[in-house]
Amino acid sequence: MTVTVVIAELLLAGLLMGAFVRFASPGPDPMPLWLTWLIGAGGVLSVGLLAWALAALGAPDLALGFGLLGMFVPIGAYRRFAQRRGLSGPDARRYPRRGIGVARRRRTLGLDVEGAERLSPKAERRLIRLARKRRRGKIGDAEFEAKRAELLRSAEA
Repeated sequence: MTVTVVIAELLLAGLLMGAFVRFASPGPDPMPLWLTWLIGAGGVLSVGLLAWALAALGAPDLALGFGLLGMFVPIGAYRRFAQRRGLSGPDARRYPRRGIGVARRRRTLGLDVEGAERLSPKAERRLIRLARKRRRGKIGDAEFEAKRAELLRSAEA
């Protein structure tokens, strides 16, 4: 096997594992594709090295178990430390306020206004659906602004 084949396999495995772990994690995650790949490739590489070391020590079953568990560590670390949000519960379901690409995405979705931090996760999802409808042309800007103001008023009450 050549080095280019190994690199190509790492690239593909990193993208697939990163996408799988993001899909399996609760809540929205506006991470760019390149960051998904980077975190996935880091996870594949670190898990592969750990599994290889454990298999060399004569524990292949333990290597597989740690390998599967270890795939969630890089994404979990990114969500916990870079985005500063929980990995489970209501905090995990909130739209992130920090992280790579989050500020631009929050502006696109209409979550960048004052008072949006008080929205419940359910109200955030409702506002995101409204922004998508506006982007698709199903509602106008005035209707979007009126419904967003209504959601923000209900969060203050």
